This record gives sequence, structure tokens and C-alpha cells, in this order.
Amino acid sequence: MGWNNSITEGIEKLSDRTLSQPEMAFNLLGLMAPAIVDLCPIELVFANLNGGFQYVSNLKDVSAQLRQNLLETCEFRKAATAKTSIEYKMVKGAKFLRNCTKRLLFSRIPT
Repeated sequence: MGWNNSITEGIEKLSDRTLSQPEMAFNLLGLMAPAIVDLCPIELVFANLNGGFQYVSNLKDVSAQLRQNLLETCEFRKAATAKTSIEYKMVKGAKFLRNCTKRLLFSRIPT
């Protein structure tokens, strides 16, 4: 589930509706309301909670492409961060960077 959360924005651009876990839980609990439970012995209750995914014929390909785009973006950002870090070390020095990191990681939190 966690891996899919990162591509939901791309899926929603296809005009599909994605539901978060709390939204899905809310909908499922709504189906367990007394009025719906009383209706079940009388009629078939049909709940469509798929968000329109049945209309995307190539959902597997679309989600694979979205994941690939995400990986490329992550690799680009990683490389940009590494380059910035090297440039910063050249300007300020590695010792300065280590001291900043220690201060950020081990600074006291006011109580």
C-alpha cells in the first residue's frame, strides 16, 4: 500500500478517484449501518468503491510508468543533493558540514 501512495497523484490525473485508508474505512463502516444491514435480507446491496479503475484498460502499464517516473525523479534529486553537498564542502569545508550535522542531529529540544 505504501508504494502505491506515491503514485496516487498520477492516477487521479486520469480522472480516477483514489481513497485513503480512513476514507475507505468510513465507506465500509457506512455499509454496516443498521439501515443497510436491514436491507440486506430483502435486496442485494452493491457498493462500487473502485473509484473508476474499471475504465482504465491499461492500468498496469500506467502504474508502471508512474513508478518509473517517480524513480527517475528520485535519482535526479539524489544526484542534485550529492552535487550540492560536494559544492558546499568545497566552499565551507567538510569539517564545517560535520559540525552542522552534529548540531542538527544532537541539538537539545526546549522543554
